[in-house]
Amino acid sequence: MLLESHGIDSILFDAEVHSYLGVGAVMPVRLMALDEDSADARAILTEGDLLPPG
Repeated sequence: MLLESHGIDSILFDAEVHSYLGVGAVMPVRLMALDEDSADARAILTEGDLLPPG
C-alpha cells in the first residue's frame, strides 16, 4: 500500500461491504491512520490525487 511504503500504518474499513453490495455512496470505504500520521497521510494521498472530492 502507498502509505505503508512511506512508513505510515493504515487500515481499510468497510471494503468488503462496499465490494459485496456495490454501495459506494451509501457505504464508503474508510481509510484509518494514527492521528500523528494524518497530516503526512493526507499530503501523500493528495499528491497522488487519491482523495475523494470534498
